Amino acid sequence: MQAARWPNPELDLEVENIAGSGSFSGVDSAETTVSLAQTLPLGGDITRRLELAHTRTRLANWEYESARLAVLLEATRRFVDALAADRRIRLAERELELARATQKLTIQRVEAGDVSPVEKSRAVVPVITSEVAMERARREREAAYRRVATTWGGRTVTFDRLVGDMEHISPFPSVDALVELINENPQVARWSAEISQRLAEQRLAEAEAVPDLTGRVGFRHDNAEDDVALVVGISLPLPIFDRRRGDTLAARLGASAARQLQREAELRLEDMLSDAYAQLAGSHDEAMALKARALPAATNAYDATRRAFDEGKLPFLDVLDAQRTLFDLESRYIDALARYHAAVAEIEALIGRRLTDLTQRVAPSDQETQP
Repeated sequence: MQAARWPNPELDLEVENIAGSGSFSGVDSAETTVSLAQTLPLGGDITRRLELAHTRTRLANWEYESARLAVLLEATRRFVDALAADRRIRLAERELELARATQKLTIQRVEAGDVSPVEKSRAVVPVITSEVAMERARREREAAYRRVATTWGGRTVTFDRLVGDMEHISPFPSVDALVELINENPQVARWSAEISQRLAEQRLAEAEAVPDLTGRVGFRHDNAEDDVALVVGISLPLPIFDRRRGDTLAARLGASAARQLQREAELRLEDMLSDAYAQLAGSHDEAMALKARALPAATNAYDATRRAFDEGKLPFLDVLDAQRTLFDLESRYIDALARYHAAVAEIEALIGRRLTDLTQRVAPSDQETQP
């Protein structure tokens, strides 16, 4: 809006031949000139300023898009952390419930004289440990919920639960396919607008180096003769000392620097994508392995150990060991799911689109080859 404006005209009032000596004393011989002057940009300054304004608008749009993706990424991370905190609460509740049940059964067996009284003291430790873990999980969930609320500027938590499926794990494309999309990231795409802005600045400097013509027209009144005459004039700066060469050179070098910075941004984001992809693939493999093999085996081992303990065939330490192994694996599974979804969010922020939009285009035969 501002770049399209012409320079304002100038109103000039000039009074001559007054307050002098002789015939010029007083105002009887005064000559009054009223004129209007307008500068005419001969180098196309307004057009060049409009081009520069449009490039700055494009750059501002990319900066907005970059900020929007950053907000989405942070909101997703906080939401995933809160979902994981919910899962850890449920895991801690199960652990505490099993520890208390085991303690109760151990006390009954001690009172019946089936096992040594030492087992009663040992059964207290898992209960205390589980209670401490439960309280820690509650505090962590409260903090996670508060971070989610502050995402939209909330100072207090106005919700009591979150809805989300951390178990949903989808196939993902190869890293080479993702690298090709790096140029769509606002941090890279903005440099195209940045280069255009530097070039527009160069063209504007070249246009402003062309002298601007100022035309002037007005009327002159002669008090002595009571006559009126038309006054017309032009002025043109002489480009002797300032030809805007410094501004032109700075803009040209700025465009060259922007091209190098664009390449640097591409390499930096490719490194970030490589790290995020490694975390994505690693957490995906870990989550799948834990869910398909480790957790079923640990669950079966715990169930068998617990039945043997209930029947008096195994000591309490075996039950404690099996229970600890099972819950450690479930905790690792939650951590792997959280890392997977956090990596998905980071990759989506880097490529500027959702991974599901890409995986839907992959043929089933190609999906089978994915890690």
